[in-house]
Amino acid sequence: MGLYADAWERYRKLRNTAVLLWLGILPFIWALQLLHRMVLSEEIFGALIVLYVLFWLVSAIRLEFFRCPRCGRPFSMTWWINLSFLARRCVHCGLKKFSEDDDSPAAPSFS
Repeated sequence: MGLYADAWERYRKLRNTAVLLWLGILPFIWALQLLHRMVLSEEIFGALIVLYVLFWLVSAIRLEFFRCPRCGRPFSMTWWINLSFLARRCVHCGLKKFSEDDDSPAAPSFS
């Protein structure tokens, strides 16, 4: 295994969780709507939707603040730019996304 394999595996889990929660919001609401008609009160229905959105928000924020395995700074953002999950390399040190070792050349720093 490469030098950064564990960090990239953690990144994949964060990314997949955020994407699945994003894609699952409508099916979740539809399922809740069916339950709401049968057994759920208005308060529980609203609370479950708020909890789901908060859970997605926390997972998305954790993904945004994922730290580069090489330099330890946020992988995709500086104070003035945020490439989010579209970043192909660290905006600070130039490490390519999913690179297993230090073979990536240093890129110009955006910070």
